[in-house]
Formats: sequence, structure tokens, C-alpha cells
Amino acid sequence: DSKVFEAVAFALLAYQTVTGQWGNIPSVTGANHPVLLGTIVPNGPRWRESLPAR
Repeated sequence: DSKVFEAVAFALLAYQTVTGQWGNIPSVTGANHPVLLGTIVPNGPRWRESLPAR
């Protein structure tokens, strides 16, 4: 199912961004260097409530 594939792909990109792993392959994309793909942006006034307790 394409919806499942898309969800898994976005989850993988989010995981790579959160853990600081590069998300591109320069030899394939033509980029000059590896880079993080995406940014995690909080949403709404109560976004801190969704974070795990420290």
C-alpha cells in the first residue's frame, strides 16, 4: 500500500533528522556533501506536552 510506504519513509526521515544522521547520498543526488534532510518544528501552544518526560 502506497500510504504505508509513505508513512514509513517519513518516519525514517524523521528518525534520521532527530538522531543527526545524514539523509542523502551525495554520489546519487549530486550534492557536495552529506546533509540532514528536514527540520523538526513544534506545533501549537502545548507542544511541550508531547515530549517525553526527562
